[in-house]
Amino acid sequence: MAKSKPTSTRGCKPSAKKAPPPAKGRPPGAGPRPFTCEVEGCEKSYPSSGGLHQHKRNKHPELIVPRGSHGSNTYRKYSCQVEGCEKSYDTSAGLYQHKKAKHPELIGQRKGGKA
Repeated sequence: MAKSKPTSTRGCKPSAKKAPPPAKGRPPGAGPRPFTCEVEGCEKSYPSSGGLHQHKRNKHPELIVPRGSHGSNTYRKYSCQVEGCEKSYDTSAGLYQHKKAKHPELIGQRKGGKA
């Protein structure tokens, strides 16, 4: 008859319990969220006006009033020259970023056809 070795737990680590997954949503007491979406049925709120603006831009674009269309005739010096594109900007950097995102084929081209 074979003798069995006594089992020892010395040096063994107990099995580690996994932490539960983080709860979804905001943690309790995460601070005030005074900027609330005014769309009926939408209950989103944000701690900053920028967060609310981004939400509206993504989820309710009809609420976003384009810059310069508040009843004033705002003239912007830098306009996109692509046919059908009516974007215009106060700075050349704004126009450059627009071209880079929407018309990348125009980047590197200058008036007169020089590269």
